[in-house]
Formats: sequence, structure tokens, C-alpha cells
Amino acid sequence: MKRKYVSFCFVVFLVVFVFSEVCALERSSIGFFYPTGRALLSSDCGWLASGSDYLPGFCHIGHDFAAGFNSPVYPISDGVVVYKSEGDWGYGNIALLVKHTADNQEFLALYGHITTDLSEGSKVYTGIPFAKVGWLDTGCHLHFGVLSGIIVPEKSGWGKLPISSPQNTNGFLDPINWINTKIPK
Repeated sequence: MKRKYVSFCFVVFLVVFVFSEVCALERSSIGFFYPTGRALLSSDCGWLASGSDYLPGFCHIGHDFAAGFNSPVYPISDGVVVYKSEGDWGYGNIALLVKHTADNQEFLALYGHITTDLSEGSKVYTGIPFAKVGWLDTGCHLHFGVLSGIIVPEKSGWGKLPISSPQNTNGFLDPINWINTKIPK
């Protein structure tokens, strides 16, 4: 009888711990979770930032979330990893494209400047960290982007594109607008 009670208490503790952790994470007004657990957006690297706020000659395709080195990265909703880059996001950091669903349509979210052991086909779950923010000497942060479909775009334009063609965003959309206007599955 005592063993069953101890097992029951452990299960209750685990459920309460996980539930309280998920509830502590901040969400957009529609219900997506913020990928760093907080709505701490970088003030200088938002959607299409350019000029003195970004690399000269380029515009920023995504939004950066302020986060310290090794901070946890959370999926904005349940999803599946569909692409893993190979260490090309600074100092061995990578990027993942994760397939999510909103308004009954699949889309891809880009999580960049991260470290993780996940591979393509891995599932990610709301409230459970799946990566950590990697090291960058220019300031640790999470690069977050959104594509409205599930076609992996040309890899050279995932985080920045030349200013000379700002209307060409390589399929990426304003990620903050997306998580504030689409309803997660």
C-alpha cells in the first residue's frame, strides 16, 4: 500500500511541476508560447530591421528574442523538426525548422542560433524545452522566423537578405504578427 501511495505522490508531483512550468511561460494574445518563454523582444533586430540597427546592406528576416547563453528554447506549439542546419549560425550554433499548425494550416517556424541534439523527425512539445540558446560574441539571442507553408526555402536567406530586394523575404513573414493573429492547433 505504501509503495502505491509513494508512486501516486510522485505522479501528482510530476504533473504539478510540469503544469506549473508550462503555465509560467508567457503566451501571445492568441495562445502561442514565446520561444524563450518570455516576450523579451530585441529592440534593434525586429522584422526587416536594417541600416545601423543591423548588418550594413542587409535586412533582418525574423525577430530576435533577448536570451542569455544556454537559456532554454521552447516550441511555440507542438510540432515536428523538418530540417536541421549544420553549424552555420555562428560558433557551431544551428537552426531548426519545425512544422507547426495554426488556423488548420501547417507552417514552419525557424529557431536559430541554438544548440540541440534533436534530429529531423523529432517531435517537440509545448512547454518542454528542446534546445538552448547558443553563444554569440555579438550578444546571445534566439532568432525566430515564420514561413507560411511547409516548403523549406533557399537556405541563404533564412536570417538576412540584401536590402536591395526587401520585398523578397524568401517566404518568411513577420513572426510576431503571425503568433499574434493565428490560432494554434
